[in-house]
Amino acid sequence: MTKTKIVLPLLIAAAVTLAAGTAVAVTAPSAATGTVNATVPVQSDDQVTQCLTGQDVPNPGEWRAAAKIDADAPTGFLVIRTDKTAAVCVLENGKGTGLMGGYSKDLYGKLTPERPFSWFNAMNYEDHSVQFGITTPDVATVSLIGPDGSATPAVQPTDGTFIVKTPFAENSNDPSTNKVRVTLRDGKVIEGPFRG
Repeated sequence: MTKTKIVLPLLIAAAVTLAAGTAVAVTAPSAATGTVNATVPVQSDDQVTQCLTGQDVPNPGEWRAAAKIDADAPTGFLVIRTDKTAAVCVLENGKGTGLMGGYSKDLYGKLTPERPFSWFNAMNYEDHSVQFGITTPDVATVSLIGPDGSATPAVQPTDGTFIVKTPFAENSNDPSTNKVRVTLRDGKVIEGPFRG
């Protein structure tokens, strides 16, 4: 039986992609499935720079792009983060226009094994909302559970961040309007109130 290694083709693809100005993250093969997980571009140095221009943030060079939604729409969002915190960048026609609601100093320090996720911002519209959160590195999937019990999957968790576009707004006066369900990489499922 012949075994083919896919490491070299992935490295070549990553090098070509990086040369084109896009980020690629390649993780080790999964022991359970034997597959390689490749996460392709959410990074845009230009958008991060545009979002941080004129903002009073610590260590501007440490901010990096993470989860992104509706990037090519008239209005989209990019979560940017450091090792300690995250913020939402508003995109207009693909260009960063600034931060939505500022940032907190130490979001990631508040995550625990019992609660490996946290909500930190939202954009509520009349007929839907876009919810933003952070996770620990061992979170594989995130879903928002609406008041009717329906599950809306998040944009693939990216670098410890997630975005969920849901038909339900988060009622700021009722912290239990929505719940979060995460599945860890080991298969364990944890559910809790969106706001913790």
